[in-house]
Amino acid sequence: ALSLFEEVCKKGFMTGKTVTIFFNKHDLLVEKLQDETKTTIDTYFPDFPVDGNARDPAQVCEFVYSKFLEVYDRCETKSNSVPHYHRTSALDTDQIDSIMADMQSDLIRNQLKLAGF
Repeated sequence: ALSLFEEVCKKGFMTGKTVTIFFNKHDLLVEKLQDETKTTIDTYFPDFPVDGNARDPAQVCEFVYSKFLEVYDRCETKSNSVPHYHRTSALDTDQIDSIMADMQSDLIRNQLKLAGF
């Protein structure tokens, strides 16, 4: 996912756009992290913080999000915006309202910025 994100980013498709990253199936991530027989993120990313909890879904999501931000910052050096992320679950149908409100807020903020406010 990071490689694809970087490839799309390098081609300039995100320049001047509001970027939102969706961590889909968050409910399954939580389930897998609770299963002690499953490997954790530090197996695949040795730079996961040593003092972090590789079974904590919030910490894992923040770490993965930071990886996307590193890629974005390398590609979009002139951007004034920061990608946002949302953890999504097919089981939580109410969350779409929150996501849409966040996206609307970003769009309005960007338009105001373009207008000089």
